[in-house]
This record gives sequence, C-alpha cells and structure tokens, in this order.
Amino acid sequence: MFLVSQLFWIFAQPLSLAFLAILIALVAAAAGLRRAGLALSAVGGAILFVTLYTTTGSFVLQGLEARFAKPAAEPETVSCMIVLGGAFETEVTTVRGGIEMNQAADRFIEALRLARRFPQAAILVSGGDGSLSGVYEGDAIASERFFETFGIPAD
Repeated sequence: MFLVSQLFWIFAQPLSLAFLAILIALVAAAAGLRRAGLALSAVGGAILFVTLYTTTGSFVLQGLEARFAKPAAEPETVSCMIVLGGAFETEVTTVRGGIEMNQAADRFIEALRLARRFPQAAILVSGGDGSLSGVYEGDAIASERFFETFGIPAD
C-alpha cells in the first residue's frame, strides 16, 4: 500500500498534473488539435499559477487543521505523546547526520515543550523513511537525535 500511495502522489501532485497537461497539449497541438492543445496549456498554466503564486495550499491545509480545535486547557498528566512524522528532511539528515526540518517542525517543537513539562511521558513518533528507495533514516532515528539535543533522553 505504501508503494501505491507514493506512486499515486508522484502523478497527483500539482506540478505533475501541470506537466502532464502541457505534455498532452503539445501532443494535441502536433496532432492538429490546436484548440485542445491551447485549452490544456491553459489548464497547466493555471495549475502552476495557483500552486506557485497563491496561498491556496496553505488555505486548504488550514481548513483541515481547523477541524480539530486546540484544547482550551492542557491536561494535568500525560502518559504518552504521539507525534506525527514528516517534519524531518530525511535525505539531508541521513547524509549530514544533523537535524534538518521542514514546515511541519511545529509537531516536534510542541512535543519538546510537552516533554519538558511532562518528563514521565513516553514519546511515540510515527512515520519513517518516506522515500521509495528506503535508504534514508526514518523519523524515529532523527527524532531521537533531536530530543537528545534538547536534553530529553532516548528512554
């Protein structure tokens, strides 16, 4: 299932859709279907414009995140935190052995804050190497290094 999801996203991401639309537009134009080629070129250009020059992606993501309201108050005790992976740039962290994070870093910053407040709580990190090759270290390894850097022991 992992392979299917990775392959699906290769073709479903906006850049791939724009490229595919422009490629089909070129084929259509070469086959004498100029109107279809022009329409597909416009679709490809529109996809590129919306994804590169607007905040549509952030807007859609905020809508998804807003489905789950932040609790009004923190719990009195926490026994375990589940942290969604995907915050580490696994290619860079594997090669350089450091900590390279992306726009999802807030997940681990919040877990770090909670780990300091609730030192008895276990931290469970979901996710791993998201590449098709599987040669990069997963989030569990990178997160262990991250938390240890800030004084949170691996155990």
